Amino acid sequence: MSKKGGEVTDIRLRVQQLIYEAIDDLQEAGKERIEKTPETVLLGRSSAFDSLKLVNLIVAVEQRVEEEFGFAISAIANEKAMSEKSSPLRSVSTLAEFIAGIISEQRHG
Repeated sequence: MSKKGGEVTDIRLRVQQLIYEAIDDLQEAGKERIEKTPETVLLGRSSAFDSLKLVNLIVAVEQRVEEEFGFAISAIANEKAMSEKSSPLRSVSTLAEFIAGIISEQRHG
């Protein structure tokens, strides 16, 4: 594996952890806990998130990414995201992979 490939994997794992932290922050007291796995569905019928919660989750993740990596990203209003055949918001894993790609591109131009 190339150095860059390993770096993207490390970034993806860190972003995934940031997503889990954002999910924890959005948990409502007394409500059923949202399972936090790479396969956790974020968008669609089987999602534990309504549209407002999903937007709040994305904003929270974007803020954490900026704090962690030192630059702002936009996972929602992103030209690349809009041009994807499948939404990067499908699951924790697809979102983490998408954001890690943005971070890697920012770092390496």
